[in-house]
Amino acid sequence: MNQQSSAKLIVILLALVASVYFLIPTYNYYSLPEEERDVNPTTEVRDLQKKSLNLGLDLQGGMHVVLEVNLLELMKNIADHTESSSGVPVASFKNFFELLAAKTANSQEDFFVLFEETVSETNINLAVFYGDGDRGISNAEIITKLKEETKDAVDQALAILRNRVDEFGVSEPIIQKQGDRRIIVELAGVKDRKAALSLIGSSALLEFKLVGDDEKIPNFISRIDERLKQNKFEFSAEVTKATDSAVSSTEGSLTDFSSIDEEESTNDLESGNDSTDVASSDSATSVDEIFDPQARNTLSSLAIHNPGSSELYVDNKDIAKVLEIFEQPYVKASLVGYEFLPFKRDSELNPDAPWRMVLVRRSSELTGKVVTDAAVSLNNATPIPVVSLEMNGEGAHTWSRVTGNNIGKRIAITLDGKVHSAPVVRGKITGGRSVIEGMGSIDEAKALAIVIKAGALPAPVDIVELRTVGASLGQDTIDKGKTSSIVGLVLVILLMLVIYKFAGIVAVGSLVINIILVFAVLAGFHATLTLPGIAGLILTIGMAVDANVLIFERIREEMAVGKTLHSAINAGFENAKSAIYDSNITTFLSGIILYTFGTGPVRGFALTLMVGIICSVFCALVISRYFLEAMTKDKDSFKVGGMNALIGDTKIDFLSKRKPAIVLSVVLVTLSLLAVTFKGLNYGIDFKGGTLLEYKFDKAVNIEEVRASLNEIGFGSAEIQTFGDPEDIVVKIDTPKDLEETTNIIKGKLIQTFNQENNPALESRVETVGPKIGEELKGDAFNSILGALIVILLYMGIRFRSVAFGVAAIVALFHDVLITLGVFDIFSLEIDLPVIAAFLTIVGYSLNDTIIVFDRIREDREQRKNMSFLELINHSINMNLSRTLMTSITTFLAVLSLFVFGGEIIHNFATALLVGIIIGTYSSIYIASPILTLWTKFKDN
Repeated sequence: MNQQSSAKLIVILLALVASVYFLIPTYNYYSLPEEERDVNPTTEVRDLQKKSLNLGLDLQGGMHVVLEVNLLELMKNIADHTESSSGVPVASFKNFFELLAAKTANSQEDFFVLFEETVSETNINLAVFYGDGDRGISNAEIITKLKEETKDAVDQALAILRNRVDEFGVSEPIIQKQGDRRIIVELAGVKDRKAALSLIGSSALLEFKLVGDDEKIPNFISRIDERLKQNKFEFSAEVTKATDSAVSSTEGSLTDFSSIDEEESTNDLESGNDSTDVASSDSATSVDEIFDPQARNTLSSLAIHNPGSSELYVDNKDIAKVLEIFEQPYVKASLVGYEFLPFKRDSELNPDAPWRMVLVRRSSELTGKVVTDAAVSLNNATPIPVVSLEMNGEGAHTWSRVTGNNIGKRIAITLDGKVHSAPVVRGKITGGRSVIEGMGSIDEAKALAIVIKAGALPAPVDIVELRTVGASLGQDTIDKGKTSSIVGLVLVILLMLVIYKFAGIVAVGSLVINIILVFAVLAGFHATLTLPGIAGLILTIGMAVDANVLIFERIREEMAVGKTLHSAINAGFENAKSAIYDSNITTFLSGIILYTFGTGPVRGFALTLMVGIICSVFCALVISRYFLEAMTKDKDSFKVGGMNALIGDTKIDFLSKRKPAIVLSVVLVTLSLLAVTFKGLNYGIDFKGGTLLEYKFDKAVNIEEVRASLNEIGFGSAEIQTFGDPEDIVVKIDTPKDLEETTNIIKGKLIQTFNQENNPALESRVETVGPKIGEELKGDAFNSILGALIVILLYMGIRFRSVAFGVAAIVALFHDVLITLGVFDIFSLEIDLPVIAAFLTIVGYSLNDTIIVFDRIREDREQRKNMSFLELINHSINMNLSRTLMTSITTFLAVLSLFVFGGEIIHNFATALLVGIIIGTYSSIYIASPILTLWTKFKDN
C-alpha cells in the first residue's frame, strides 16, 4: 500500500470513528422509553439530548410561534393625559391614534417611519402625552426616547418569556429575538397546546375590578344604542363576513338566557376562596320572537340582560359584533368609568355555550404587581385545579380594605381582559390571599401560575405565526419519512448494481458512508432534522450518485482509448473533478440562499442539502477512489458498465431539433404565464395568511357533515377538504382575532358532533400566519429565487470566463421554474414554503445538469479545435448522455419514493421536484445549449 493510499485510509477511518462518536448519543437517547426521555427526564438524559440530533416539530410534535410586540398598544399604554376626567378621549390623541392604526394595519413599513408620518400629518405635540410633564421637549427627542423604550420593552418581553418557559419545564426550548420587535419561541414535544399558548401568548395583566350594579345596565344599553344610531354605525367587512354564515343558518332562532341564575354561577369570596363556573347552555331555549333578525345592528338586538344580573348574555355567533360595538370610542365614552369584559370559558368543552359579558369598573382596585407568589392547588370542594395567590404587604392591606368595603358585592378577577371569576364578597379578607378558578387542566393552571409569577409583559404580544403539530402526526411523519428514505435508497442501490455491476458496489459503499456522515455532522452540530430535511436527504441520495456516475463514465472513456486500468482511474478522477466541483458549488450556493431567506422547516431542508453536498464530494473523490483503487490493485482491467452498455456510443444531432424544441418551450412558458396571470397561483397560508386546522378521525367523514357542524357556530364558509386519507380533514379559515378561542370552538364542535357518531376527532395540526407575515414570506421567497439566480450568473461568468454560459444557464432555469409553476397553476396545486424550497432545488438540479454539459464543452473546445461550435456542443451532449440519463433516473426514483410514500404534507414538494427533474433534463440539452449557440452566433455577427 503506497503512502497516498495509507493517508486516504487514515482519513476515512477517522471520519467513520468520528461519525460513530457523534451518533452514539443520538442512538442512546432515542432508544430510551418515552417516559424517561420526554415525561420525567433526569439530568443525565438532558445532557444526552444536548449531544443528540434534534427532531423538528413536524417529526416529534410541538409548537413554533412568532410573537410580535404590539407597538401600537405599547404607545397607547405609556401615554399620559389621553382622556379627560370623565373618561372622554382627548380629540388630538384620538385622531392621531386612529390614523396611526390605519397606517400600520398589515403594513410592512417600519413602525416608527409611519409614526413620524402620522405626527407630521396630524401636527400633534407628543410632549403633551409622552413628555413626563415637560412640554418643552421636541417631537424628534420624544421619538428617540420612544424608540429606546420600545427596544427595552422587547428585551424585557424576551426575558419574561424565557423565565416562563424555564419554569414550565420544556426541554430544549428555542427563544430568540427576530428583528426589532419579534420573538420566536419553539417548544418541542409540547402536548397541551392550550397551556403552551397561555404560557407564551398571555400578557399576564392581572387585575381585580369591582362588578357594576345591575341597575346601570338598561340605561347603558339604551345610551349605546342611541350613540350607534347617531354615528350610523356599521359592522366592519371582516366581522360581517365572519358572522354572515352563522346568522343565515340560525336566523330566527336566537337564544333566551332568562333562565340562567347568576347566583348559580357565582360562589362566595371569603377567607381567600372564590369560585366561578362557566354558565351552561343546557338551560338555554330557542325563542324566535326576541329580535328582528333583519335589523341586528344595536346592542339590544345582540345581547340579553336579565333583571338583577350584572351580565349580558351573547350568542356565540354574535360575539364578534358585540366586541366590535364595545371597541367604538363613543361607546366607551357612554359607559363612563365602566366596561363590559367577557368571561373566560372552555369553548372546547362546550362550543355552543353563550358568552357572558360582565359590567366592571374600568379602574382596577389591585393589579398583579402586588402578587408575590402564585401556585397550583386543588379546590377543596372539587378536584378542579385552581391558582392560589399571595400578595405583598401593600397588596394585603388594599385587599383587606376593598373586601371589607364591598361585602355582598362581586369582585371580578381578570387576566388580559377576560374575567376568570367574579365571586361575591362574604367577609373582609386579611392575609393577602385569593384564588383564581376556571382552568381546564393542571397544565393550564400551571401555565397561569407561571405567567402571573413571572410578571406582566410590558406590552401585548400578537401571535403573527403559529405552527403546532400533534405527537401522533409527528410519529406518522417519521414513519413515512423512514419508508420513503429506505425505498428511495434501495431503488438507487439496485439500479447502481444492475447498471454498473462491480463499480456499482463501490458507489453503493460510498453512498452508505455518505448517509452516515450526513447524520453524524447533523448530530455533531446538534442540528434539527425536519421532514423537508428528510426530503433533502433523499435528494442527496439521488444526486450523490451523480459524482460517482461522472467518474465511472470518465474512466470508461479513458479505457476506451486504450489506457491502462490504473491510468484510466487516475485520469477519470482528474477529468471529473472540475464538473463535480462546479455542479456542487452552484447547488451549495442555492442552499446558502435558501438557508438565509428561509424559515423553520425550509432551513432544515437547506442545511441537510448543504451538508449532503459536502459529504457527497468527499465520498466521491476520497472514499470511492480509495475503494476503487483497493479493489483493482491486482487487476489489469474491470468492467465499468454504465448506461453506455445499453444505449451505445450515440451520435445524435440534438441541435438539429433546436428550433422545434425552442418553439415547444416558448408555447409551454407562454401557457404557464397566461395561467398564472389569469387564473392566479394557489397560495397556501404561508403566503396569503390564514389559519389551517387538521383533524384526524377514527373513521372516514363526510365533508358536508363537517360543514353542517361548523355552520352551526358560524364557520360554514370555511374551506374544508380531505388531506390524503379520508379520515383526515383540513379546515382553512381567515386568521381570527382570538386564535385560541376560535380553534377551541371548532375543535369542541367537531368533537361534540362526531362523538355522537362514535367517531372521535383528534386535533393533529394548527397553523396560522398573519397577513403581514404572509406578505413578508412571499417577498422572502421571491428574493431567495432572485438571489440564487444572480449568484449563479456571477459564478458562471467567473468560472467559464464568458457571460454567454451564465446567460444560457439562467434562461434554462427561468424556463424550468416557469413551466413547473404553470403545472402547479393548471392543476391548482398549493404553493407553500416547502414548494419554494423545491423550486430552488430545481434551480440547483437543472444547473447541475447544465454545468456538466458546459464543462464538457469547455474541455472539448480546447481539444477539438477542428470542430464547429455546433458539432462541439452535439459531441459534448452525446458524451454526457449516459451520465445525464443515469443521474436523472436515480434522482427521479429517489424523489418518486418521496412522492409515493412521503405523505400528503410533502406531496406538493415531491411533485415540484418530479416535474423539475424532467424539465431540467430536457432544458440542459434543448434550451441551454441552443441559447449558447445563438449567443455565439450573435457575437460573431
